[in-house]
Amino acid sequence: MDEKRSEEIESLQMSVPSLCRRDRNEPGTREPRRARAALIAAPLLLVASCAPQSEQEPPAASLAAPGSVVAQAPLPQATTLAMSSTAAGDGGAGAPRASAGEKVRALAASIAAELAERCPVRDPADQTAYETCRKAMFGGSRIRGSLAAYTHWGRQSRDPEKTLKETNLTQFGPDVLTGMYLPLFMFTGKQQVTYDTREKLYRVELGARFRNRLQPGQFPYPFWHEDEKWTTYENANAILLWVDPRQMIVRTAQFTARGTLAHSIRRSC
Repeated sequence: MDEKRSEEIESLQMSVPSLCRRDRNEPGTREPRRARAALIAAPLLLVASCAPQSEQEPPAASLAAPGSVVAQAPLPQATTLAMSSTAAGDGGAGAPRASAGEKVRALAASIAAELAERCPVRDPADQTAYETCRKAMFGGSRIRGSLAAYTHWGRQSRDPEKTLKETNLTQFGPDVLTGMYLPLFMFTGKQQVTYDTREKLYRVELGARFRNRLQPGQFPYPFWHEDEKWTTYENANAILLWVDPRQMIVRTAQFTARGTLAHSIRRSC
């Protein structure tokens, strides 16, 4: 900025306050031509000078020496909160995320509680309890929503060293499992979660009992003709759900008589 321009601005700084006062007190007066020209040349200077005294920034903030640090007024609270939310991301990305194990344990607890409420342990011959359980499970249940599109089903292998791939299992859709097979069991509400390093899956064990006194037509097929298979069903004390932690879905479901959750089984003939 040249010397002549600096002198004009300095002169304008001295004259503008009086012009502003005159304009506010005498609405009919017109500012001098020089002031109008200065308004075009330096609008920010006039706006700052004509603002009410209570709205003006402290002189030190607008006329700070080069290289000096000027304290800024704090941001409004709403702005601060908005910036914090944006920095954290939707859902609080800055907050610690639940591990896969925690998610599976939460899923197991939810399923166990729901099944214990809708399919509680009753008289194995109670047809009404069976129908109530089947309708609840087949509908919008937590267990049905957690099953894979095609879920493997069957009994646990007699050989504990066999993997799931080495076990004879059948693929069913969620509607078949929740409408025909899983309702054959009553649930205690007990559950336990472990991680199988070989399968790379979480194993959810649900305490259960088999409805061994229903009418023959209620079972999916006459497996009671095979003594070994019927005995396995009748002695079952747990349902095993194998959960894929990457997608949080049940890929395999099994019934077993080797459950670890304590529950007395009264066999009815």
